[in-house]
Amino acid sequence: MKAVCMDENAGAMLVKGQTYFVFWNGPDHLYVSHFNRKSAHCGCYKKELFQLVEKEEHTTIRNYPELDSEKVYKAKLVYRDDGYKSRQLKEYFLCPIKTHAYFYQDESLKQFCGCFPLHWFEEFEEIDPRFTQKEIKTQSEEEIVQETEQLTLF
Repeated sequence: MKAVCMDENAGAMLVKGQTYFVFWNGPDHLYVSHFNRKSAHCGCYKKELFQLVEKEEHTTIRNYPELDSEKVYKAKLVYRDDGYKSRQLKEYFLCPIKTHAYFYQDESLKQFCGCFPLHWFEEFEEIDPRFTQKEIKTQSEEEIVQETEQLTLF
């Protein structure tokens, strides 16, 4: 977002009439920056000192192909937010759901890893088109039932 400073007494770092990049810090304050990056801010000020001139646009980042939610894909994880550093940037097996995907370490979809946005992945490749998510999950359920039946025989 961009905003114009409207108060000459706003602070030593600000100039009245100059346009700055601003980022919300709660409902009543803004981080103010000369650059379009929150981490480069020069201070935090009350929102009343500024007039917004350019609002945020909430656009969906879409850099992935149209994916069939019934199929399984292999794709490379190329990004993750700071809170997800435990996940390696490598290939995973995906089950897409709208703009996100459940992802697994193995093709049989038994080692669940989490659910990330699809735009964090690249190089999508459909795996064995003979099997769909439903068939793989059904096979897994059948294996569990068979294992349970074998355990009850003992």
